[in-house]
Parts: sequence; C-alpha cells; structure tokens
Amino acid sequence: MNFLTIEGKYKRIKTLEFLRSLQKLDPLTTNFSEISFRSSVGFPSLELEKQGKFWVIQGSIAEELYFYQYPFGFSNYFLVYKGKYEMEVKFEFLKNMSIVGLEKKFCVKSFLDRFSISNKNRSKVNGLIMDGFSVLVNKKLIDSNLKIIYKNGSSSLVNMSEMTSLLIGKSDKIYFYEQIDIS
Repeated sequence: MNFLTIEGKYKRIKTLEFLRSLQKLDPLTTNFSEISFRSSVGFPSLELEKQGKFWVIQGSIAEELYFYQYPFGFSNYFLVYKGKYEMEVKFEFLKNMSIVGLEKKFCVKSFLDRFSISNKNRSKVNGLIMDGFSVLVNKKLIDSNLKIIYKNGSSSLVNMSEMTSLLIGKSDKIYFYEQIDIS
C-alpha cells in the first residue's frame, strides 16, 4: 500500500525513523498453547523508494490481520494514511480494537503526550481521533455511546453525535464498546 509521499532529506530521515519504530512494536496477535506459539507483527515489510522527484513509502500489513475474525473487524479505514499523525491515530485505534473484550479504551492524554506538537497540530490530532471514532461508529464496529473520563477525574456518557474535538482535548481516557455481528 502507498500511504504518503515525502519531499526533502530531513523529512525522509524522520520518516525512516518512524517506520523503524513501527517494526519494533509488540506483536498484534500472539497465540500460546501447550504445543505451539504463533505471533504476528503489524508491519512485516516497509520500503522507501525514490520515484521521480518524490520518495514513496510502501508497506505491507500482516496477512493474518485481513482474515482475523476476532476480536475486531478489520476495516479499510486502517489502510490509508495522509501523514504521520493520521497514521499514529489509526494505528492506536488498531491496537485498541485488537484487545480481547468488548470494552476498549483509548488513552487520549497519554497518546497526545507522546508528541511534542503545537496547539494547532494538537487540535488537528484531536480531530483525527474524533474522525476515527466517527468512522468506526458509521461502520458499525463500535457503539455510538462513548464514556469519557476527563482530566479532572469526572466522567460522562457522550453519544458520537455530541462529540467534539474540544471534548477529545479535555479527555484523559475514552471507553468505547465493540459491536459484534453474530449473524
């Protein structure tokens, strides 16, 4: 898959560092039994190649993720990225959705604290998080009711139709609930 084009040596180096960090992540799926062990990493192959005057990143996602029936339905939403922050947000959703159990948790504050970004970019990332919840609700992968734990310790139930980027910014954690299609 192609997910972004890079211009300039500095951006290319930063992108390579980011790509290397993806391959150092813990496995997305791990199965143990008395007689076997199986582990799947999310990005087994990543490539940066010059095409004309641009550098293009191509990556592959573990085949097992396409056919993995539980604990989440793998959506095309996770396949397309237009920049570093969008990739980070989508990968965080992917990690959160892969947790066994219907209740999932997006640790907004700790996720945002990983970046040293301007308020403008922080607002952009908040919007990307909101978009992620919206897409997952529209695809019926998660319930539209979210439980927000605010930075001050209070909490509230919020329907996705009431969600704003400002609420995301005030959140410590957001609990959401996977919908399983049993038909």
